[in-house]
Amino acid sequence: MPIFNFYRFENKQVDNGPSFFAAEEAAEARFNQGKYQSPRECFGSFFTSKQRHQLSIMKSHGSAGAYNHELYNCDVVVSACQDVILLELESNGTKTTIENKKRIKHPNHPYCRVIIDNREGYQIVAIEKNAAFSGDTDKAALVLQKGFNQKLSVYGREIVIQPLHKKTTDFWPVVWDIRKKFNDRVRFIKLDFRGEGENKSADGLMALITQLARKGDCAALLELSHKPGSPEINLQELHDDLTNIAAICLNEGIFDLTVHFAHFGCYRYGADIMAQFGIEEEAISSFGVELLSCFDGNSPTFALIQWMDKMNEILKDYANTGILQKGRKKGPRRKAC
Repeated sequence: MPIFNFYRFENKQVDNGPSFFAAEEAAEARFNQGKYQSPRECFGSFFTSKQRHQLSIMKSHGSAGAYNHELYNCDVVVSACQDVILLELESNGTKTTIENKKRIKHPNHPYCRVIIDNREGYQIVAIEKNAAFSGDTDKAALVLQKGFNQKLSVYGREIVIQPLHKKTTDFWPVVWDIRKKFNDRVRFIKLDFRGEGENKSADGLMALITQLARKGDCAALLELSHKPGSPEINLQELHDDLTNIAAICLNEGIFDLTVHFAHFGCYRYGADIMAQFGIEEEAISSFGVELLSCFDGNSPTFALIQWMDKMNEILKDYANTGILQKGRKKGPRRKAC
């Protein structure tokens, strides 16, 4: 199940820049469209059709203060459906192979999927956490912010993307919230192994399991699944034990506790208490293709949009944590985007 890190974005006027309406003539000439009624509509105009955006990022080069521009490909996979957009953003890197006993570097462009919810009152960016950008979604967010701000500058606008983190480090509130708000149930809980960094204090059984995971190149350490015929795990009986495991995940930095629900998707908890949630692959692949019938009088919609509606409710308990900064994260596997 793909995991996404969640951000909020603000669409604001550039400091000391022209007003939005002062830039409407330039906007109309550039996009050959009618005048935009709002900044939200202006930003959404970049995603009205399937196309490739090349995002230009200025980067320092060498120690002499020189700069160059690096291009990142960003494809609109599903154009704005009810103001929700699906993108694919490529990272730039190299991959080394051995040929004739020599190390050869090849261009390598792994990509991550990006969901932008541009609806009024939502303003969410969800970035898939995978091999792209060395697994650092903040780097991907920074590329999106800088790249699209260059395109928005003609309108006197900019977007500011802010990471979302839990207001509390408690494990249970999000679990109970999803169960109660969406009448959902927990199918299974996994203890995942990141494989990054070293243990700080784990000993005994946790140390042994960690050693086995490293030896076997494993991703999961433990899975608690409901019995056949039982609708859900007995969370009340597991409460204290899972609370202790969650504390270890928070302290160690190499474990994640992932709760999988019957309908919602999944919720990931660990040392990085950023908003991390997962959704079934089918909900992503069916976006823009297969509408869901609604029996509550509402218009048909997509599974992905239903999930984003739920996420908007969940994220009200998360706080913006400042402005993205290059090199904000540390670690041997982190590289500049």
